[in-house]
Amino acid sequence: MLGQTFLANQTIDLPDNESSVIVSVHSASLIDHGRKALGITYCDSGLILDITRGIEIWTFVYFEDSDEQSNDFCFDLLAGHGVGRLQSTEEPCVSNFARQLIHQNLRSLINNQSRSRLKIELVLPAGKELAERTSNSAFGVVDGLSLIGTQAQAQSSASPDQLNNTLEELKN
Repeated sequence: MLGQTFLANQTIDLPDNESSVIVSVHSASLIDHGRKALGITYCDSGLILDITRGIEIWTFVYFEDSDEQSNDFCFDLLAGHGVGRLQSTEEPCVSNFARQLIHQNLRSLINNQSRSRLKIELVLPAGKELAERTSNSAFGVVDGLSLIGTQAQAQSSASPDQLNNTLEELKN
């Protein structure tokens, strides 16, 4: 949408302003006669056993005219298929960390579109089915997986071996 060349590896700055990670983008394309863009990647949770490991993540982006006048970069996150919504508010269940990542990394790319908002629709094609294997519904998250990350990398505490590792440490 911005006329830039597609790069398979994107550097993403983290909110701590001191580090970054590389995200592999599987593919990207303009759609709807160039008015929208689609990017596809896969969740990389590393060696940690995680229900989201390897799932496809699609992101649709487009500008929409707005009556709002703003000098800052404005965006709306939309819960597409497979992304959980809070049942009480219908809002996408996306953590503040994820929102900070988006804001920090896109605001420098987007020229202030004084009367436009960037719409970002996240889609997890397998999210709805995978959510049935979680306790999301007990927390009021419906229709998919919640994006609740608080940092860029998975922690070893999520490892299935963590209990055994902790027991071994306590023996020593």
